[in-house]
Amino acid sequence: MTPTASKAASALALALALSACQKREHDPPPLVEQPTAQTLTTKQRLHPPLPEDPKLAAKSSAQWEEHLHEEEEHRQLCYDRDRLAQHREVMTQLTSLRQRYDDARSEAELAKARAQVERQAPALQKLLDVIDPWKNSSFAVPQQQAMLKLLVESYPVVRLEALRGDGQNSGRVAAELERRAESIRQLLERAERCKDE
Repeated sequence: MTPTASKAASALALALALSACQKREHDPPPLVEQPTAQTLTTKQRLHPPLPEDPKLAAKSSAQWEEHLHEEEEHRQLCYDRDRLAQHREVMTQLTSLRQRYDDARSEAELAKARAQVERQAPALQKLLDVIDPWKNSSFAVPQQQAMLKLLVESYPVVRLEALRGDGQNSGRVAAELERRAESIRQLLERAERCKDE
């Protein structure tokens, strides 16, 4: 082969290679389908979804709800654990306020006790606000607020009735105060045992 023929053959081979790289309209489609806007937005499944068992789904949902409840309870107990000294101070003050009413033996003494309670109540409420400023972190604070409300509003009224000879409602409100105090005591015991995860 002459050098000119060799150059011509090389040029022909190069031209064929370049023409093979160019896509032509009559070329067959590729073996793998290229994604389009529709296939990119709607995910195609190779297999249909498995049927859902409603009983198992309900059981799973209930287990998840229980887990969330336990997590929230743990969070609140540990929150109260970190504020035990403040909670104990609140309980001491609430007990003292109630004792003032219980020690009153006349309407004048009861009026004096009520005035003292009404003067101290805002400071006690402020302490509760410091313990739980968001009103969603403590188990004990709502119970303590309910006790304070009873001591400011209901208990002096029923104590006055009792001094006048009608002690029927006094026992009911006193029992509610004791129930709440016991509930708080149990909550704080549980909080004291709370361990960080």
